[in-house]
Amino acid sequence: VAAEAIQSRLEQSEARESAGRFIVYLFAIMSGYALFIAVLNELRPESRPRQVWLSAMVILGACVPIAAMLRASPYAAASYGLTLRGWRAVTGQAVLYTLPVLAALLAVKLLWVTLAGSREPLFRYDAIFGGAPFQLAQWLLAMFVYVALVPIQEFFARSGLQGSLQKFIPRADGRTNWTAILLANLIFASAHTYLGARFLLAAFVPGLFWGWLYEKQRSLLGVSVSHALVGVWALFVLGVQGLVGGR
Repeated sequence: VAAEAIQSRLEQSEARESAGRFIVYLFAIMSGYALFIAVLNELRPESRPRQVWLSAMVILGACVPIAAMLRASPYAAASYGLTLRGWRAVTGQAVLYTLPVLAALLAVKLLWVTLAGSREPLFRYDAIFGGAPFQLAQWLLAMFVYVALVPIQEFFARSGLQGSLQKFIPRADGRTNWTAILLANLIFASAHTYLGARFLLAAFVPGLFWGWLYEKQRSLLGVSVSHALVGVWALFVLGVQGLVGGR
């Protein structure tokens, strides 16, 4: 009994230490983000990087302290979804659960085109060029860069934020930890405020689905596959940039 009590106190001490480290790193990320936005606002609009590169810089910058935090964590990497165990089943399940999301996006684009009464095509592959002529090589390169950045985004949002919050705000009843999912998505979506309210909403809503999928699978691979499928379908095939306000 004494050994169990000591072990319990040790685990609680480790959890408190990890929670404190998480708060410190989160403050560091938020402070760095605020400074980045302040510098960005000092630049002339024509001198600012394109939105896609801004997003990449924000996410990459935030992942550095997150990686340091997870490295110092007493918990196994697999508990943060950093594992390839059962990758075939995880990937197949992620694709299966994502298919209705792709269908819903198609329905939203169709509704938008119909209500707008414009000549906007249902499938618009050139939307990423912002009116410039379509170029296949650049289209493929942009898609490759986007897909390559997806696991980094999910590493920050799921492994770093949601994975940590699930440990500090656990649910004993085994149900979906929506508190951790909502908080993680609020923090992640807030990093897109410089892109406008519509883009922020576009980041928050699918994040709820990916948060649920991450908790169900406990794998970063599954949400990364799902995120890549949704992003490519929405941005490079349907061309919803005009709807969400991003390019």
